Amino acid sequence: MYSLKQIIISILIAAVVFTAVGFLGAGMMKRVSGVSVDKTNSNLRIGLELAYDRLIRRGHAAIVARGFGFRESNTIGGEVREISENKIILVVNPINPLADPILDTRSVKITSSTKFYQMVEKSEEQLNQEIEEYGKLLEQEPAEGATRSPELPDFFAKQEIDRSEMEIGKTIEVTAKDNIHNVKNFDALEIIVR
Repeated sequence: MYSLKQIIISILIAAVVFTAVGFLGAGMMKRVSGVSVDKTNSNLRIGLELAYDRLIRRGHAAIVARGFGFRESNTIGGEVREISENKIILVVNPINPLADPILDTRSVKITSSTKFYQMVEKSEEQLNQEIEEYGKLLEQEPAEGATRSPELPDFFAKQEIDRSEMEIGKTIEVTAKDNIHNVKNFDALEIIVR
């Protein structure tokens, strides 16, 4: 059987080895990643805490768990704060809540080609007809090389409206030509007034 002295010496040796490995690992992590592991003054930790606080205030805490919001997008929604001749100031629901807070307000340029729409409910007759057509498409054999199933019928249709129907305080959805994930100013292709 081991003596008390041997057990204490083994525990001390293990503690010294684990401490040395911990310091070496932390030093290597800092060199490889460039991230400080200092818990008291870490810019990464402070930034993440601010981002998490922002997520919680906005009710988006589940996004972190799902990994949602870290992708390219050409569509964004929000509330109209200001309207001028050729520009809308939009307060958005962030695509990525961990993004720069400056991107919470976007400047949307209205061009001569920008279209304005409103979503209107389809008539029951029209919707039933589309559902019938969808059912027929599902029964058909898919075309060779087809990777997508037919698109489901939508309950709403886009109806073109005049620009003057857009007002401050309304919620809109803006579609742009390019990725606007991290863009403050962009041109609108279409705007849907909700």
